[in-house]
Amino acid sequence: MENRQGLPTVVWSPEPAELPAPRQGEVHVWKLVLPVSPKALAGCEALLSEDELLRMGKFVFEIDRQRFAVGRGSLRRLLGGFLGVAPRQLVFKLDPGGRPVLADGRLARKIGFNVSHSGALVLLAFAAQADVGIDVEKLDREVDADLIVRQAFSPEDQDAIAQAPEAERRLEFMTRWTCKEAAIKSTGAGLGVPLDSVRLDLAKDRETALIGSRDGSAPSVVAIMRFGPMEGYAAAVATEAGLDRPRLRFWDPRAGEP
Repeated sequence: MENRQGLPTVVWSPEPAELPAPRQGEVHVWKLVLPVSPKALAGCEALLSEDELLRMGKFVFEIDRQRFAVGRGSLRRLLGGFLGVAPRQLVFKLDPGGRPVLADGRLARKIGFNVSHSGALVLLAFAAQADVGIDVEKLDREVDADLIVRQAFSPEDQDAIAQAPEAERRLEFMTRWTCKEAAIKSTGAGLGVPLDSVRLDLAKDRETALIGSRDGSAPSVVAIMRFGPMEGYAAAVATEAGLDRPRLRFWDPRAGEP
């Protein structure tokens, strides 16, 4: 089933009493919608480290402070629940590609995670013993799509966008952008990887991305899953293709609320 933007829709399940940790071959995606209640915000802030509280305080706008607190606080809460560790005891570091990972290698090997946000939406992705990347974009985000397509998209991407009906070109661009970003994030390669080095195959029965290397090593292959997280947004999640199209589960703490 597709939404009005033509993206696959998903069913968001409410958070159960016991946190459902992802199993082997699964990717779990959690949706957080801003703004949240003062109580929920305070609960997230209470889980932040001293450094994170300082970082949060440097944001000028309240929505940015809330986005950081909710995203990082929820990440800590969920990872702590999955791993059986007090959320505030978790320590993060940046990998060589600039991606946040758990500093404790033993814990890091148990679960991969990634975070993305745009507008009022924060998405968190988790995979058991596997790397994962996620990206979300607000469809009306102000970007120079034509410039990005010309400078950073491959000829194949440019052709696909040009051949789409005029009313659908923006969606085609944003979909390919989120797929490429999620694919790159899933490998931990970082922002130094050019978007035009990511080759997409978005056939519905085999959505994959081939990420070229700059050192002559074999390219990485990741599985891509596109979806519409809510009206007005495009998102994609990616993980190593060895999982053979993992099962996706979607969770929303607000699901079922009036």
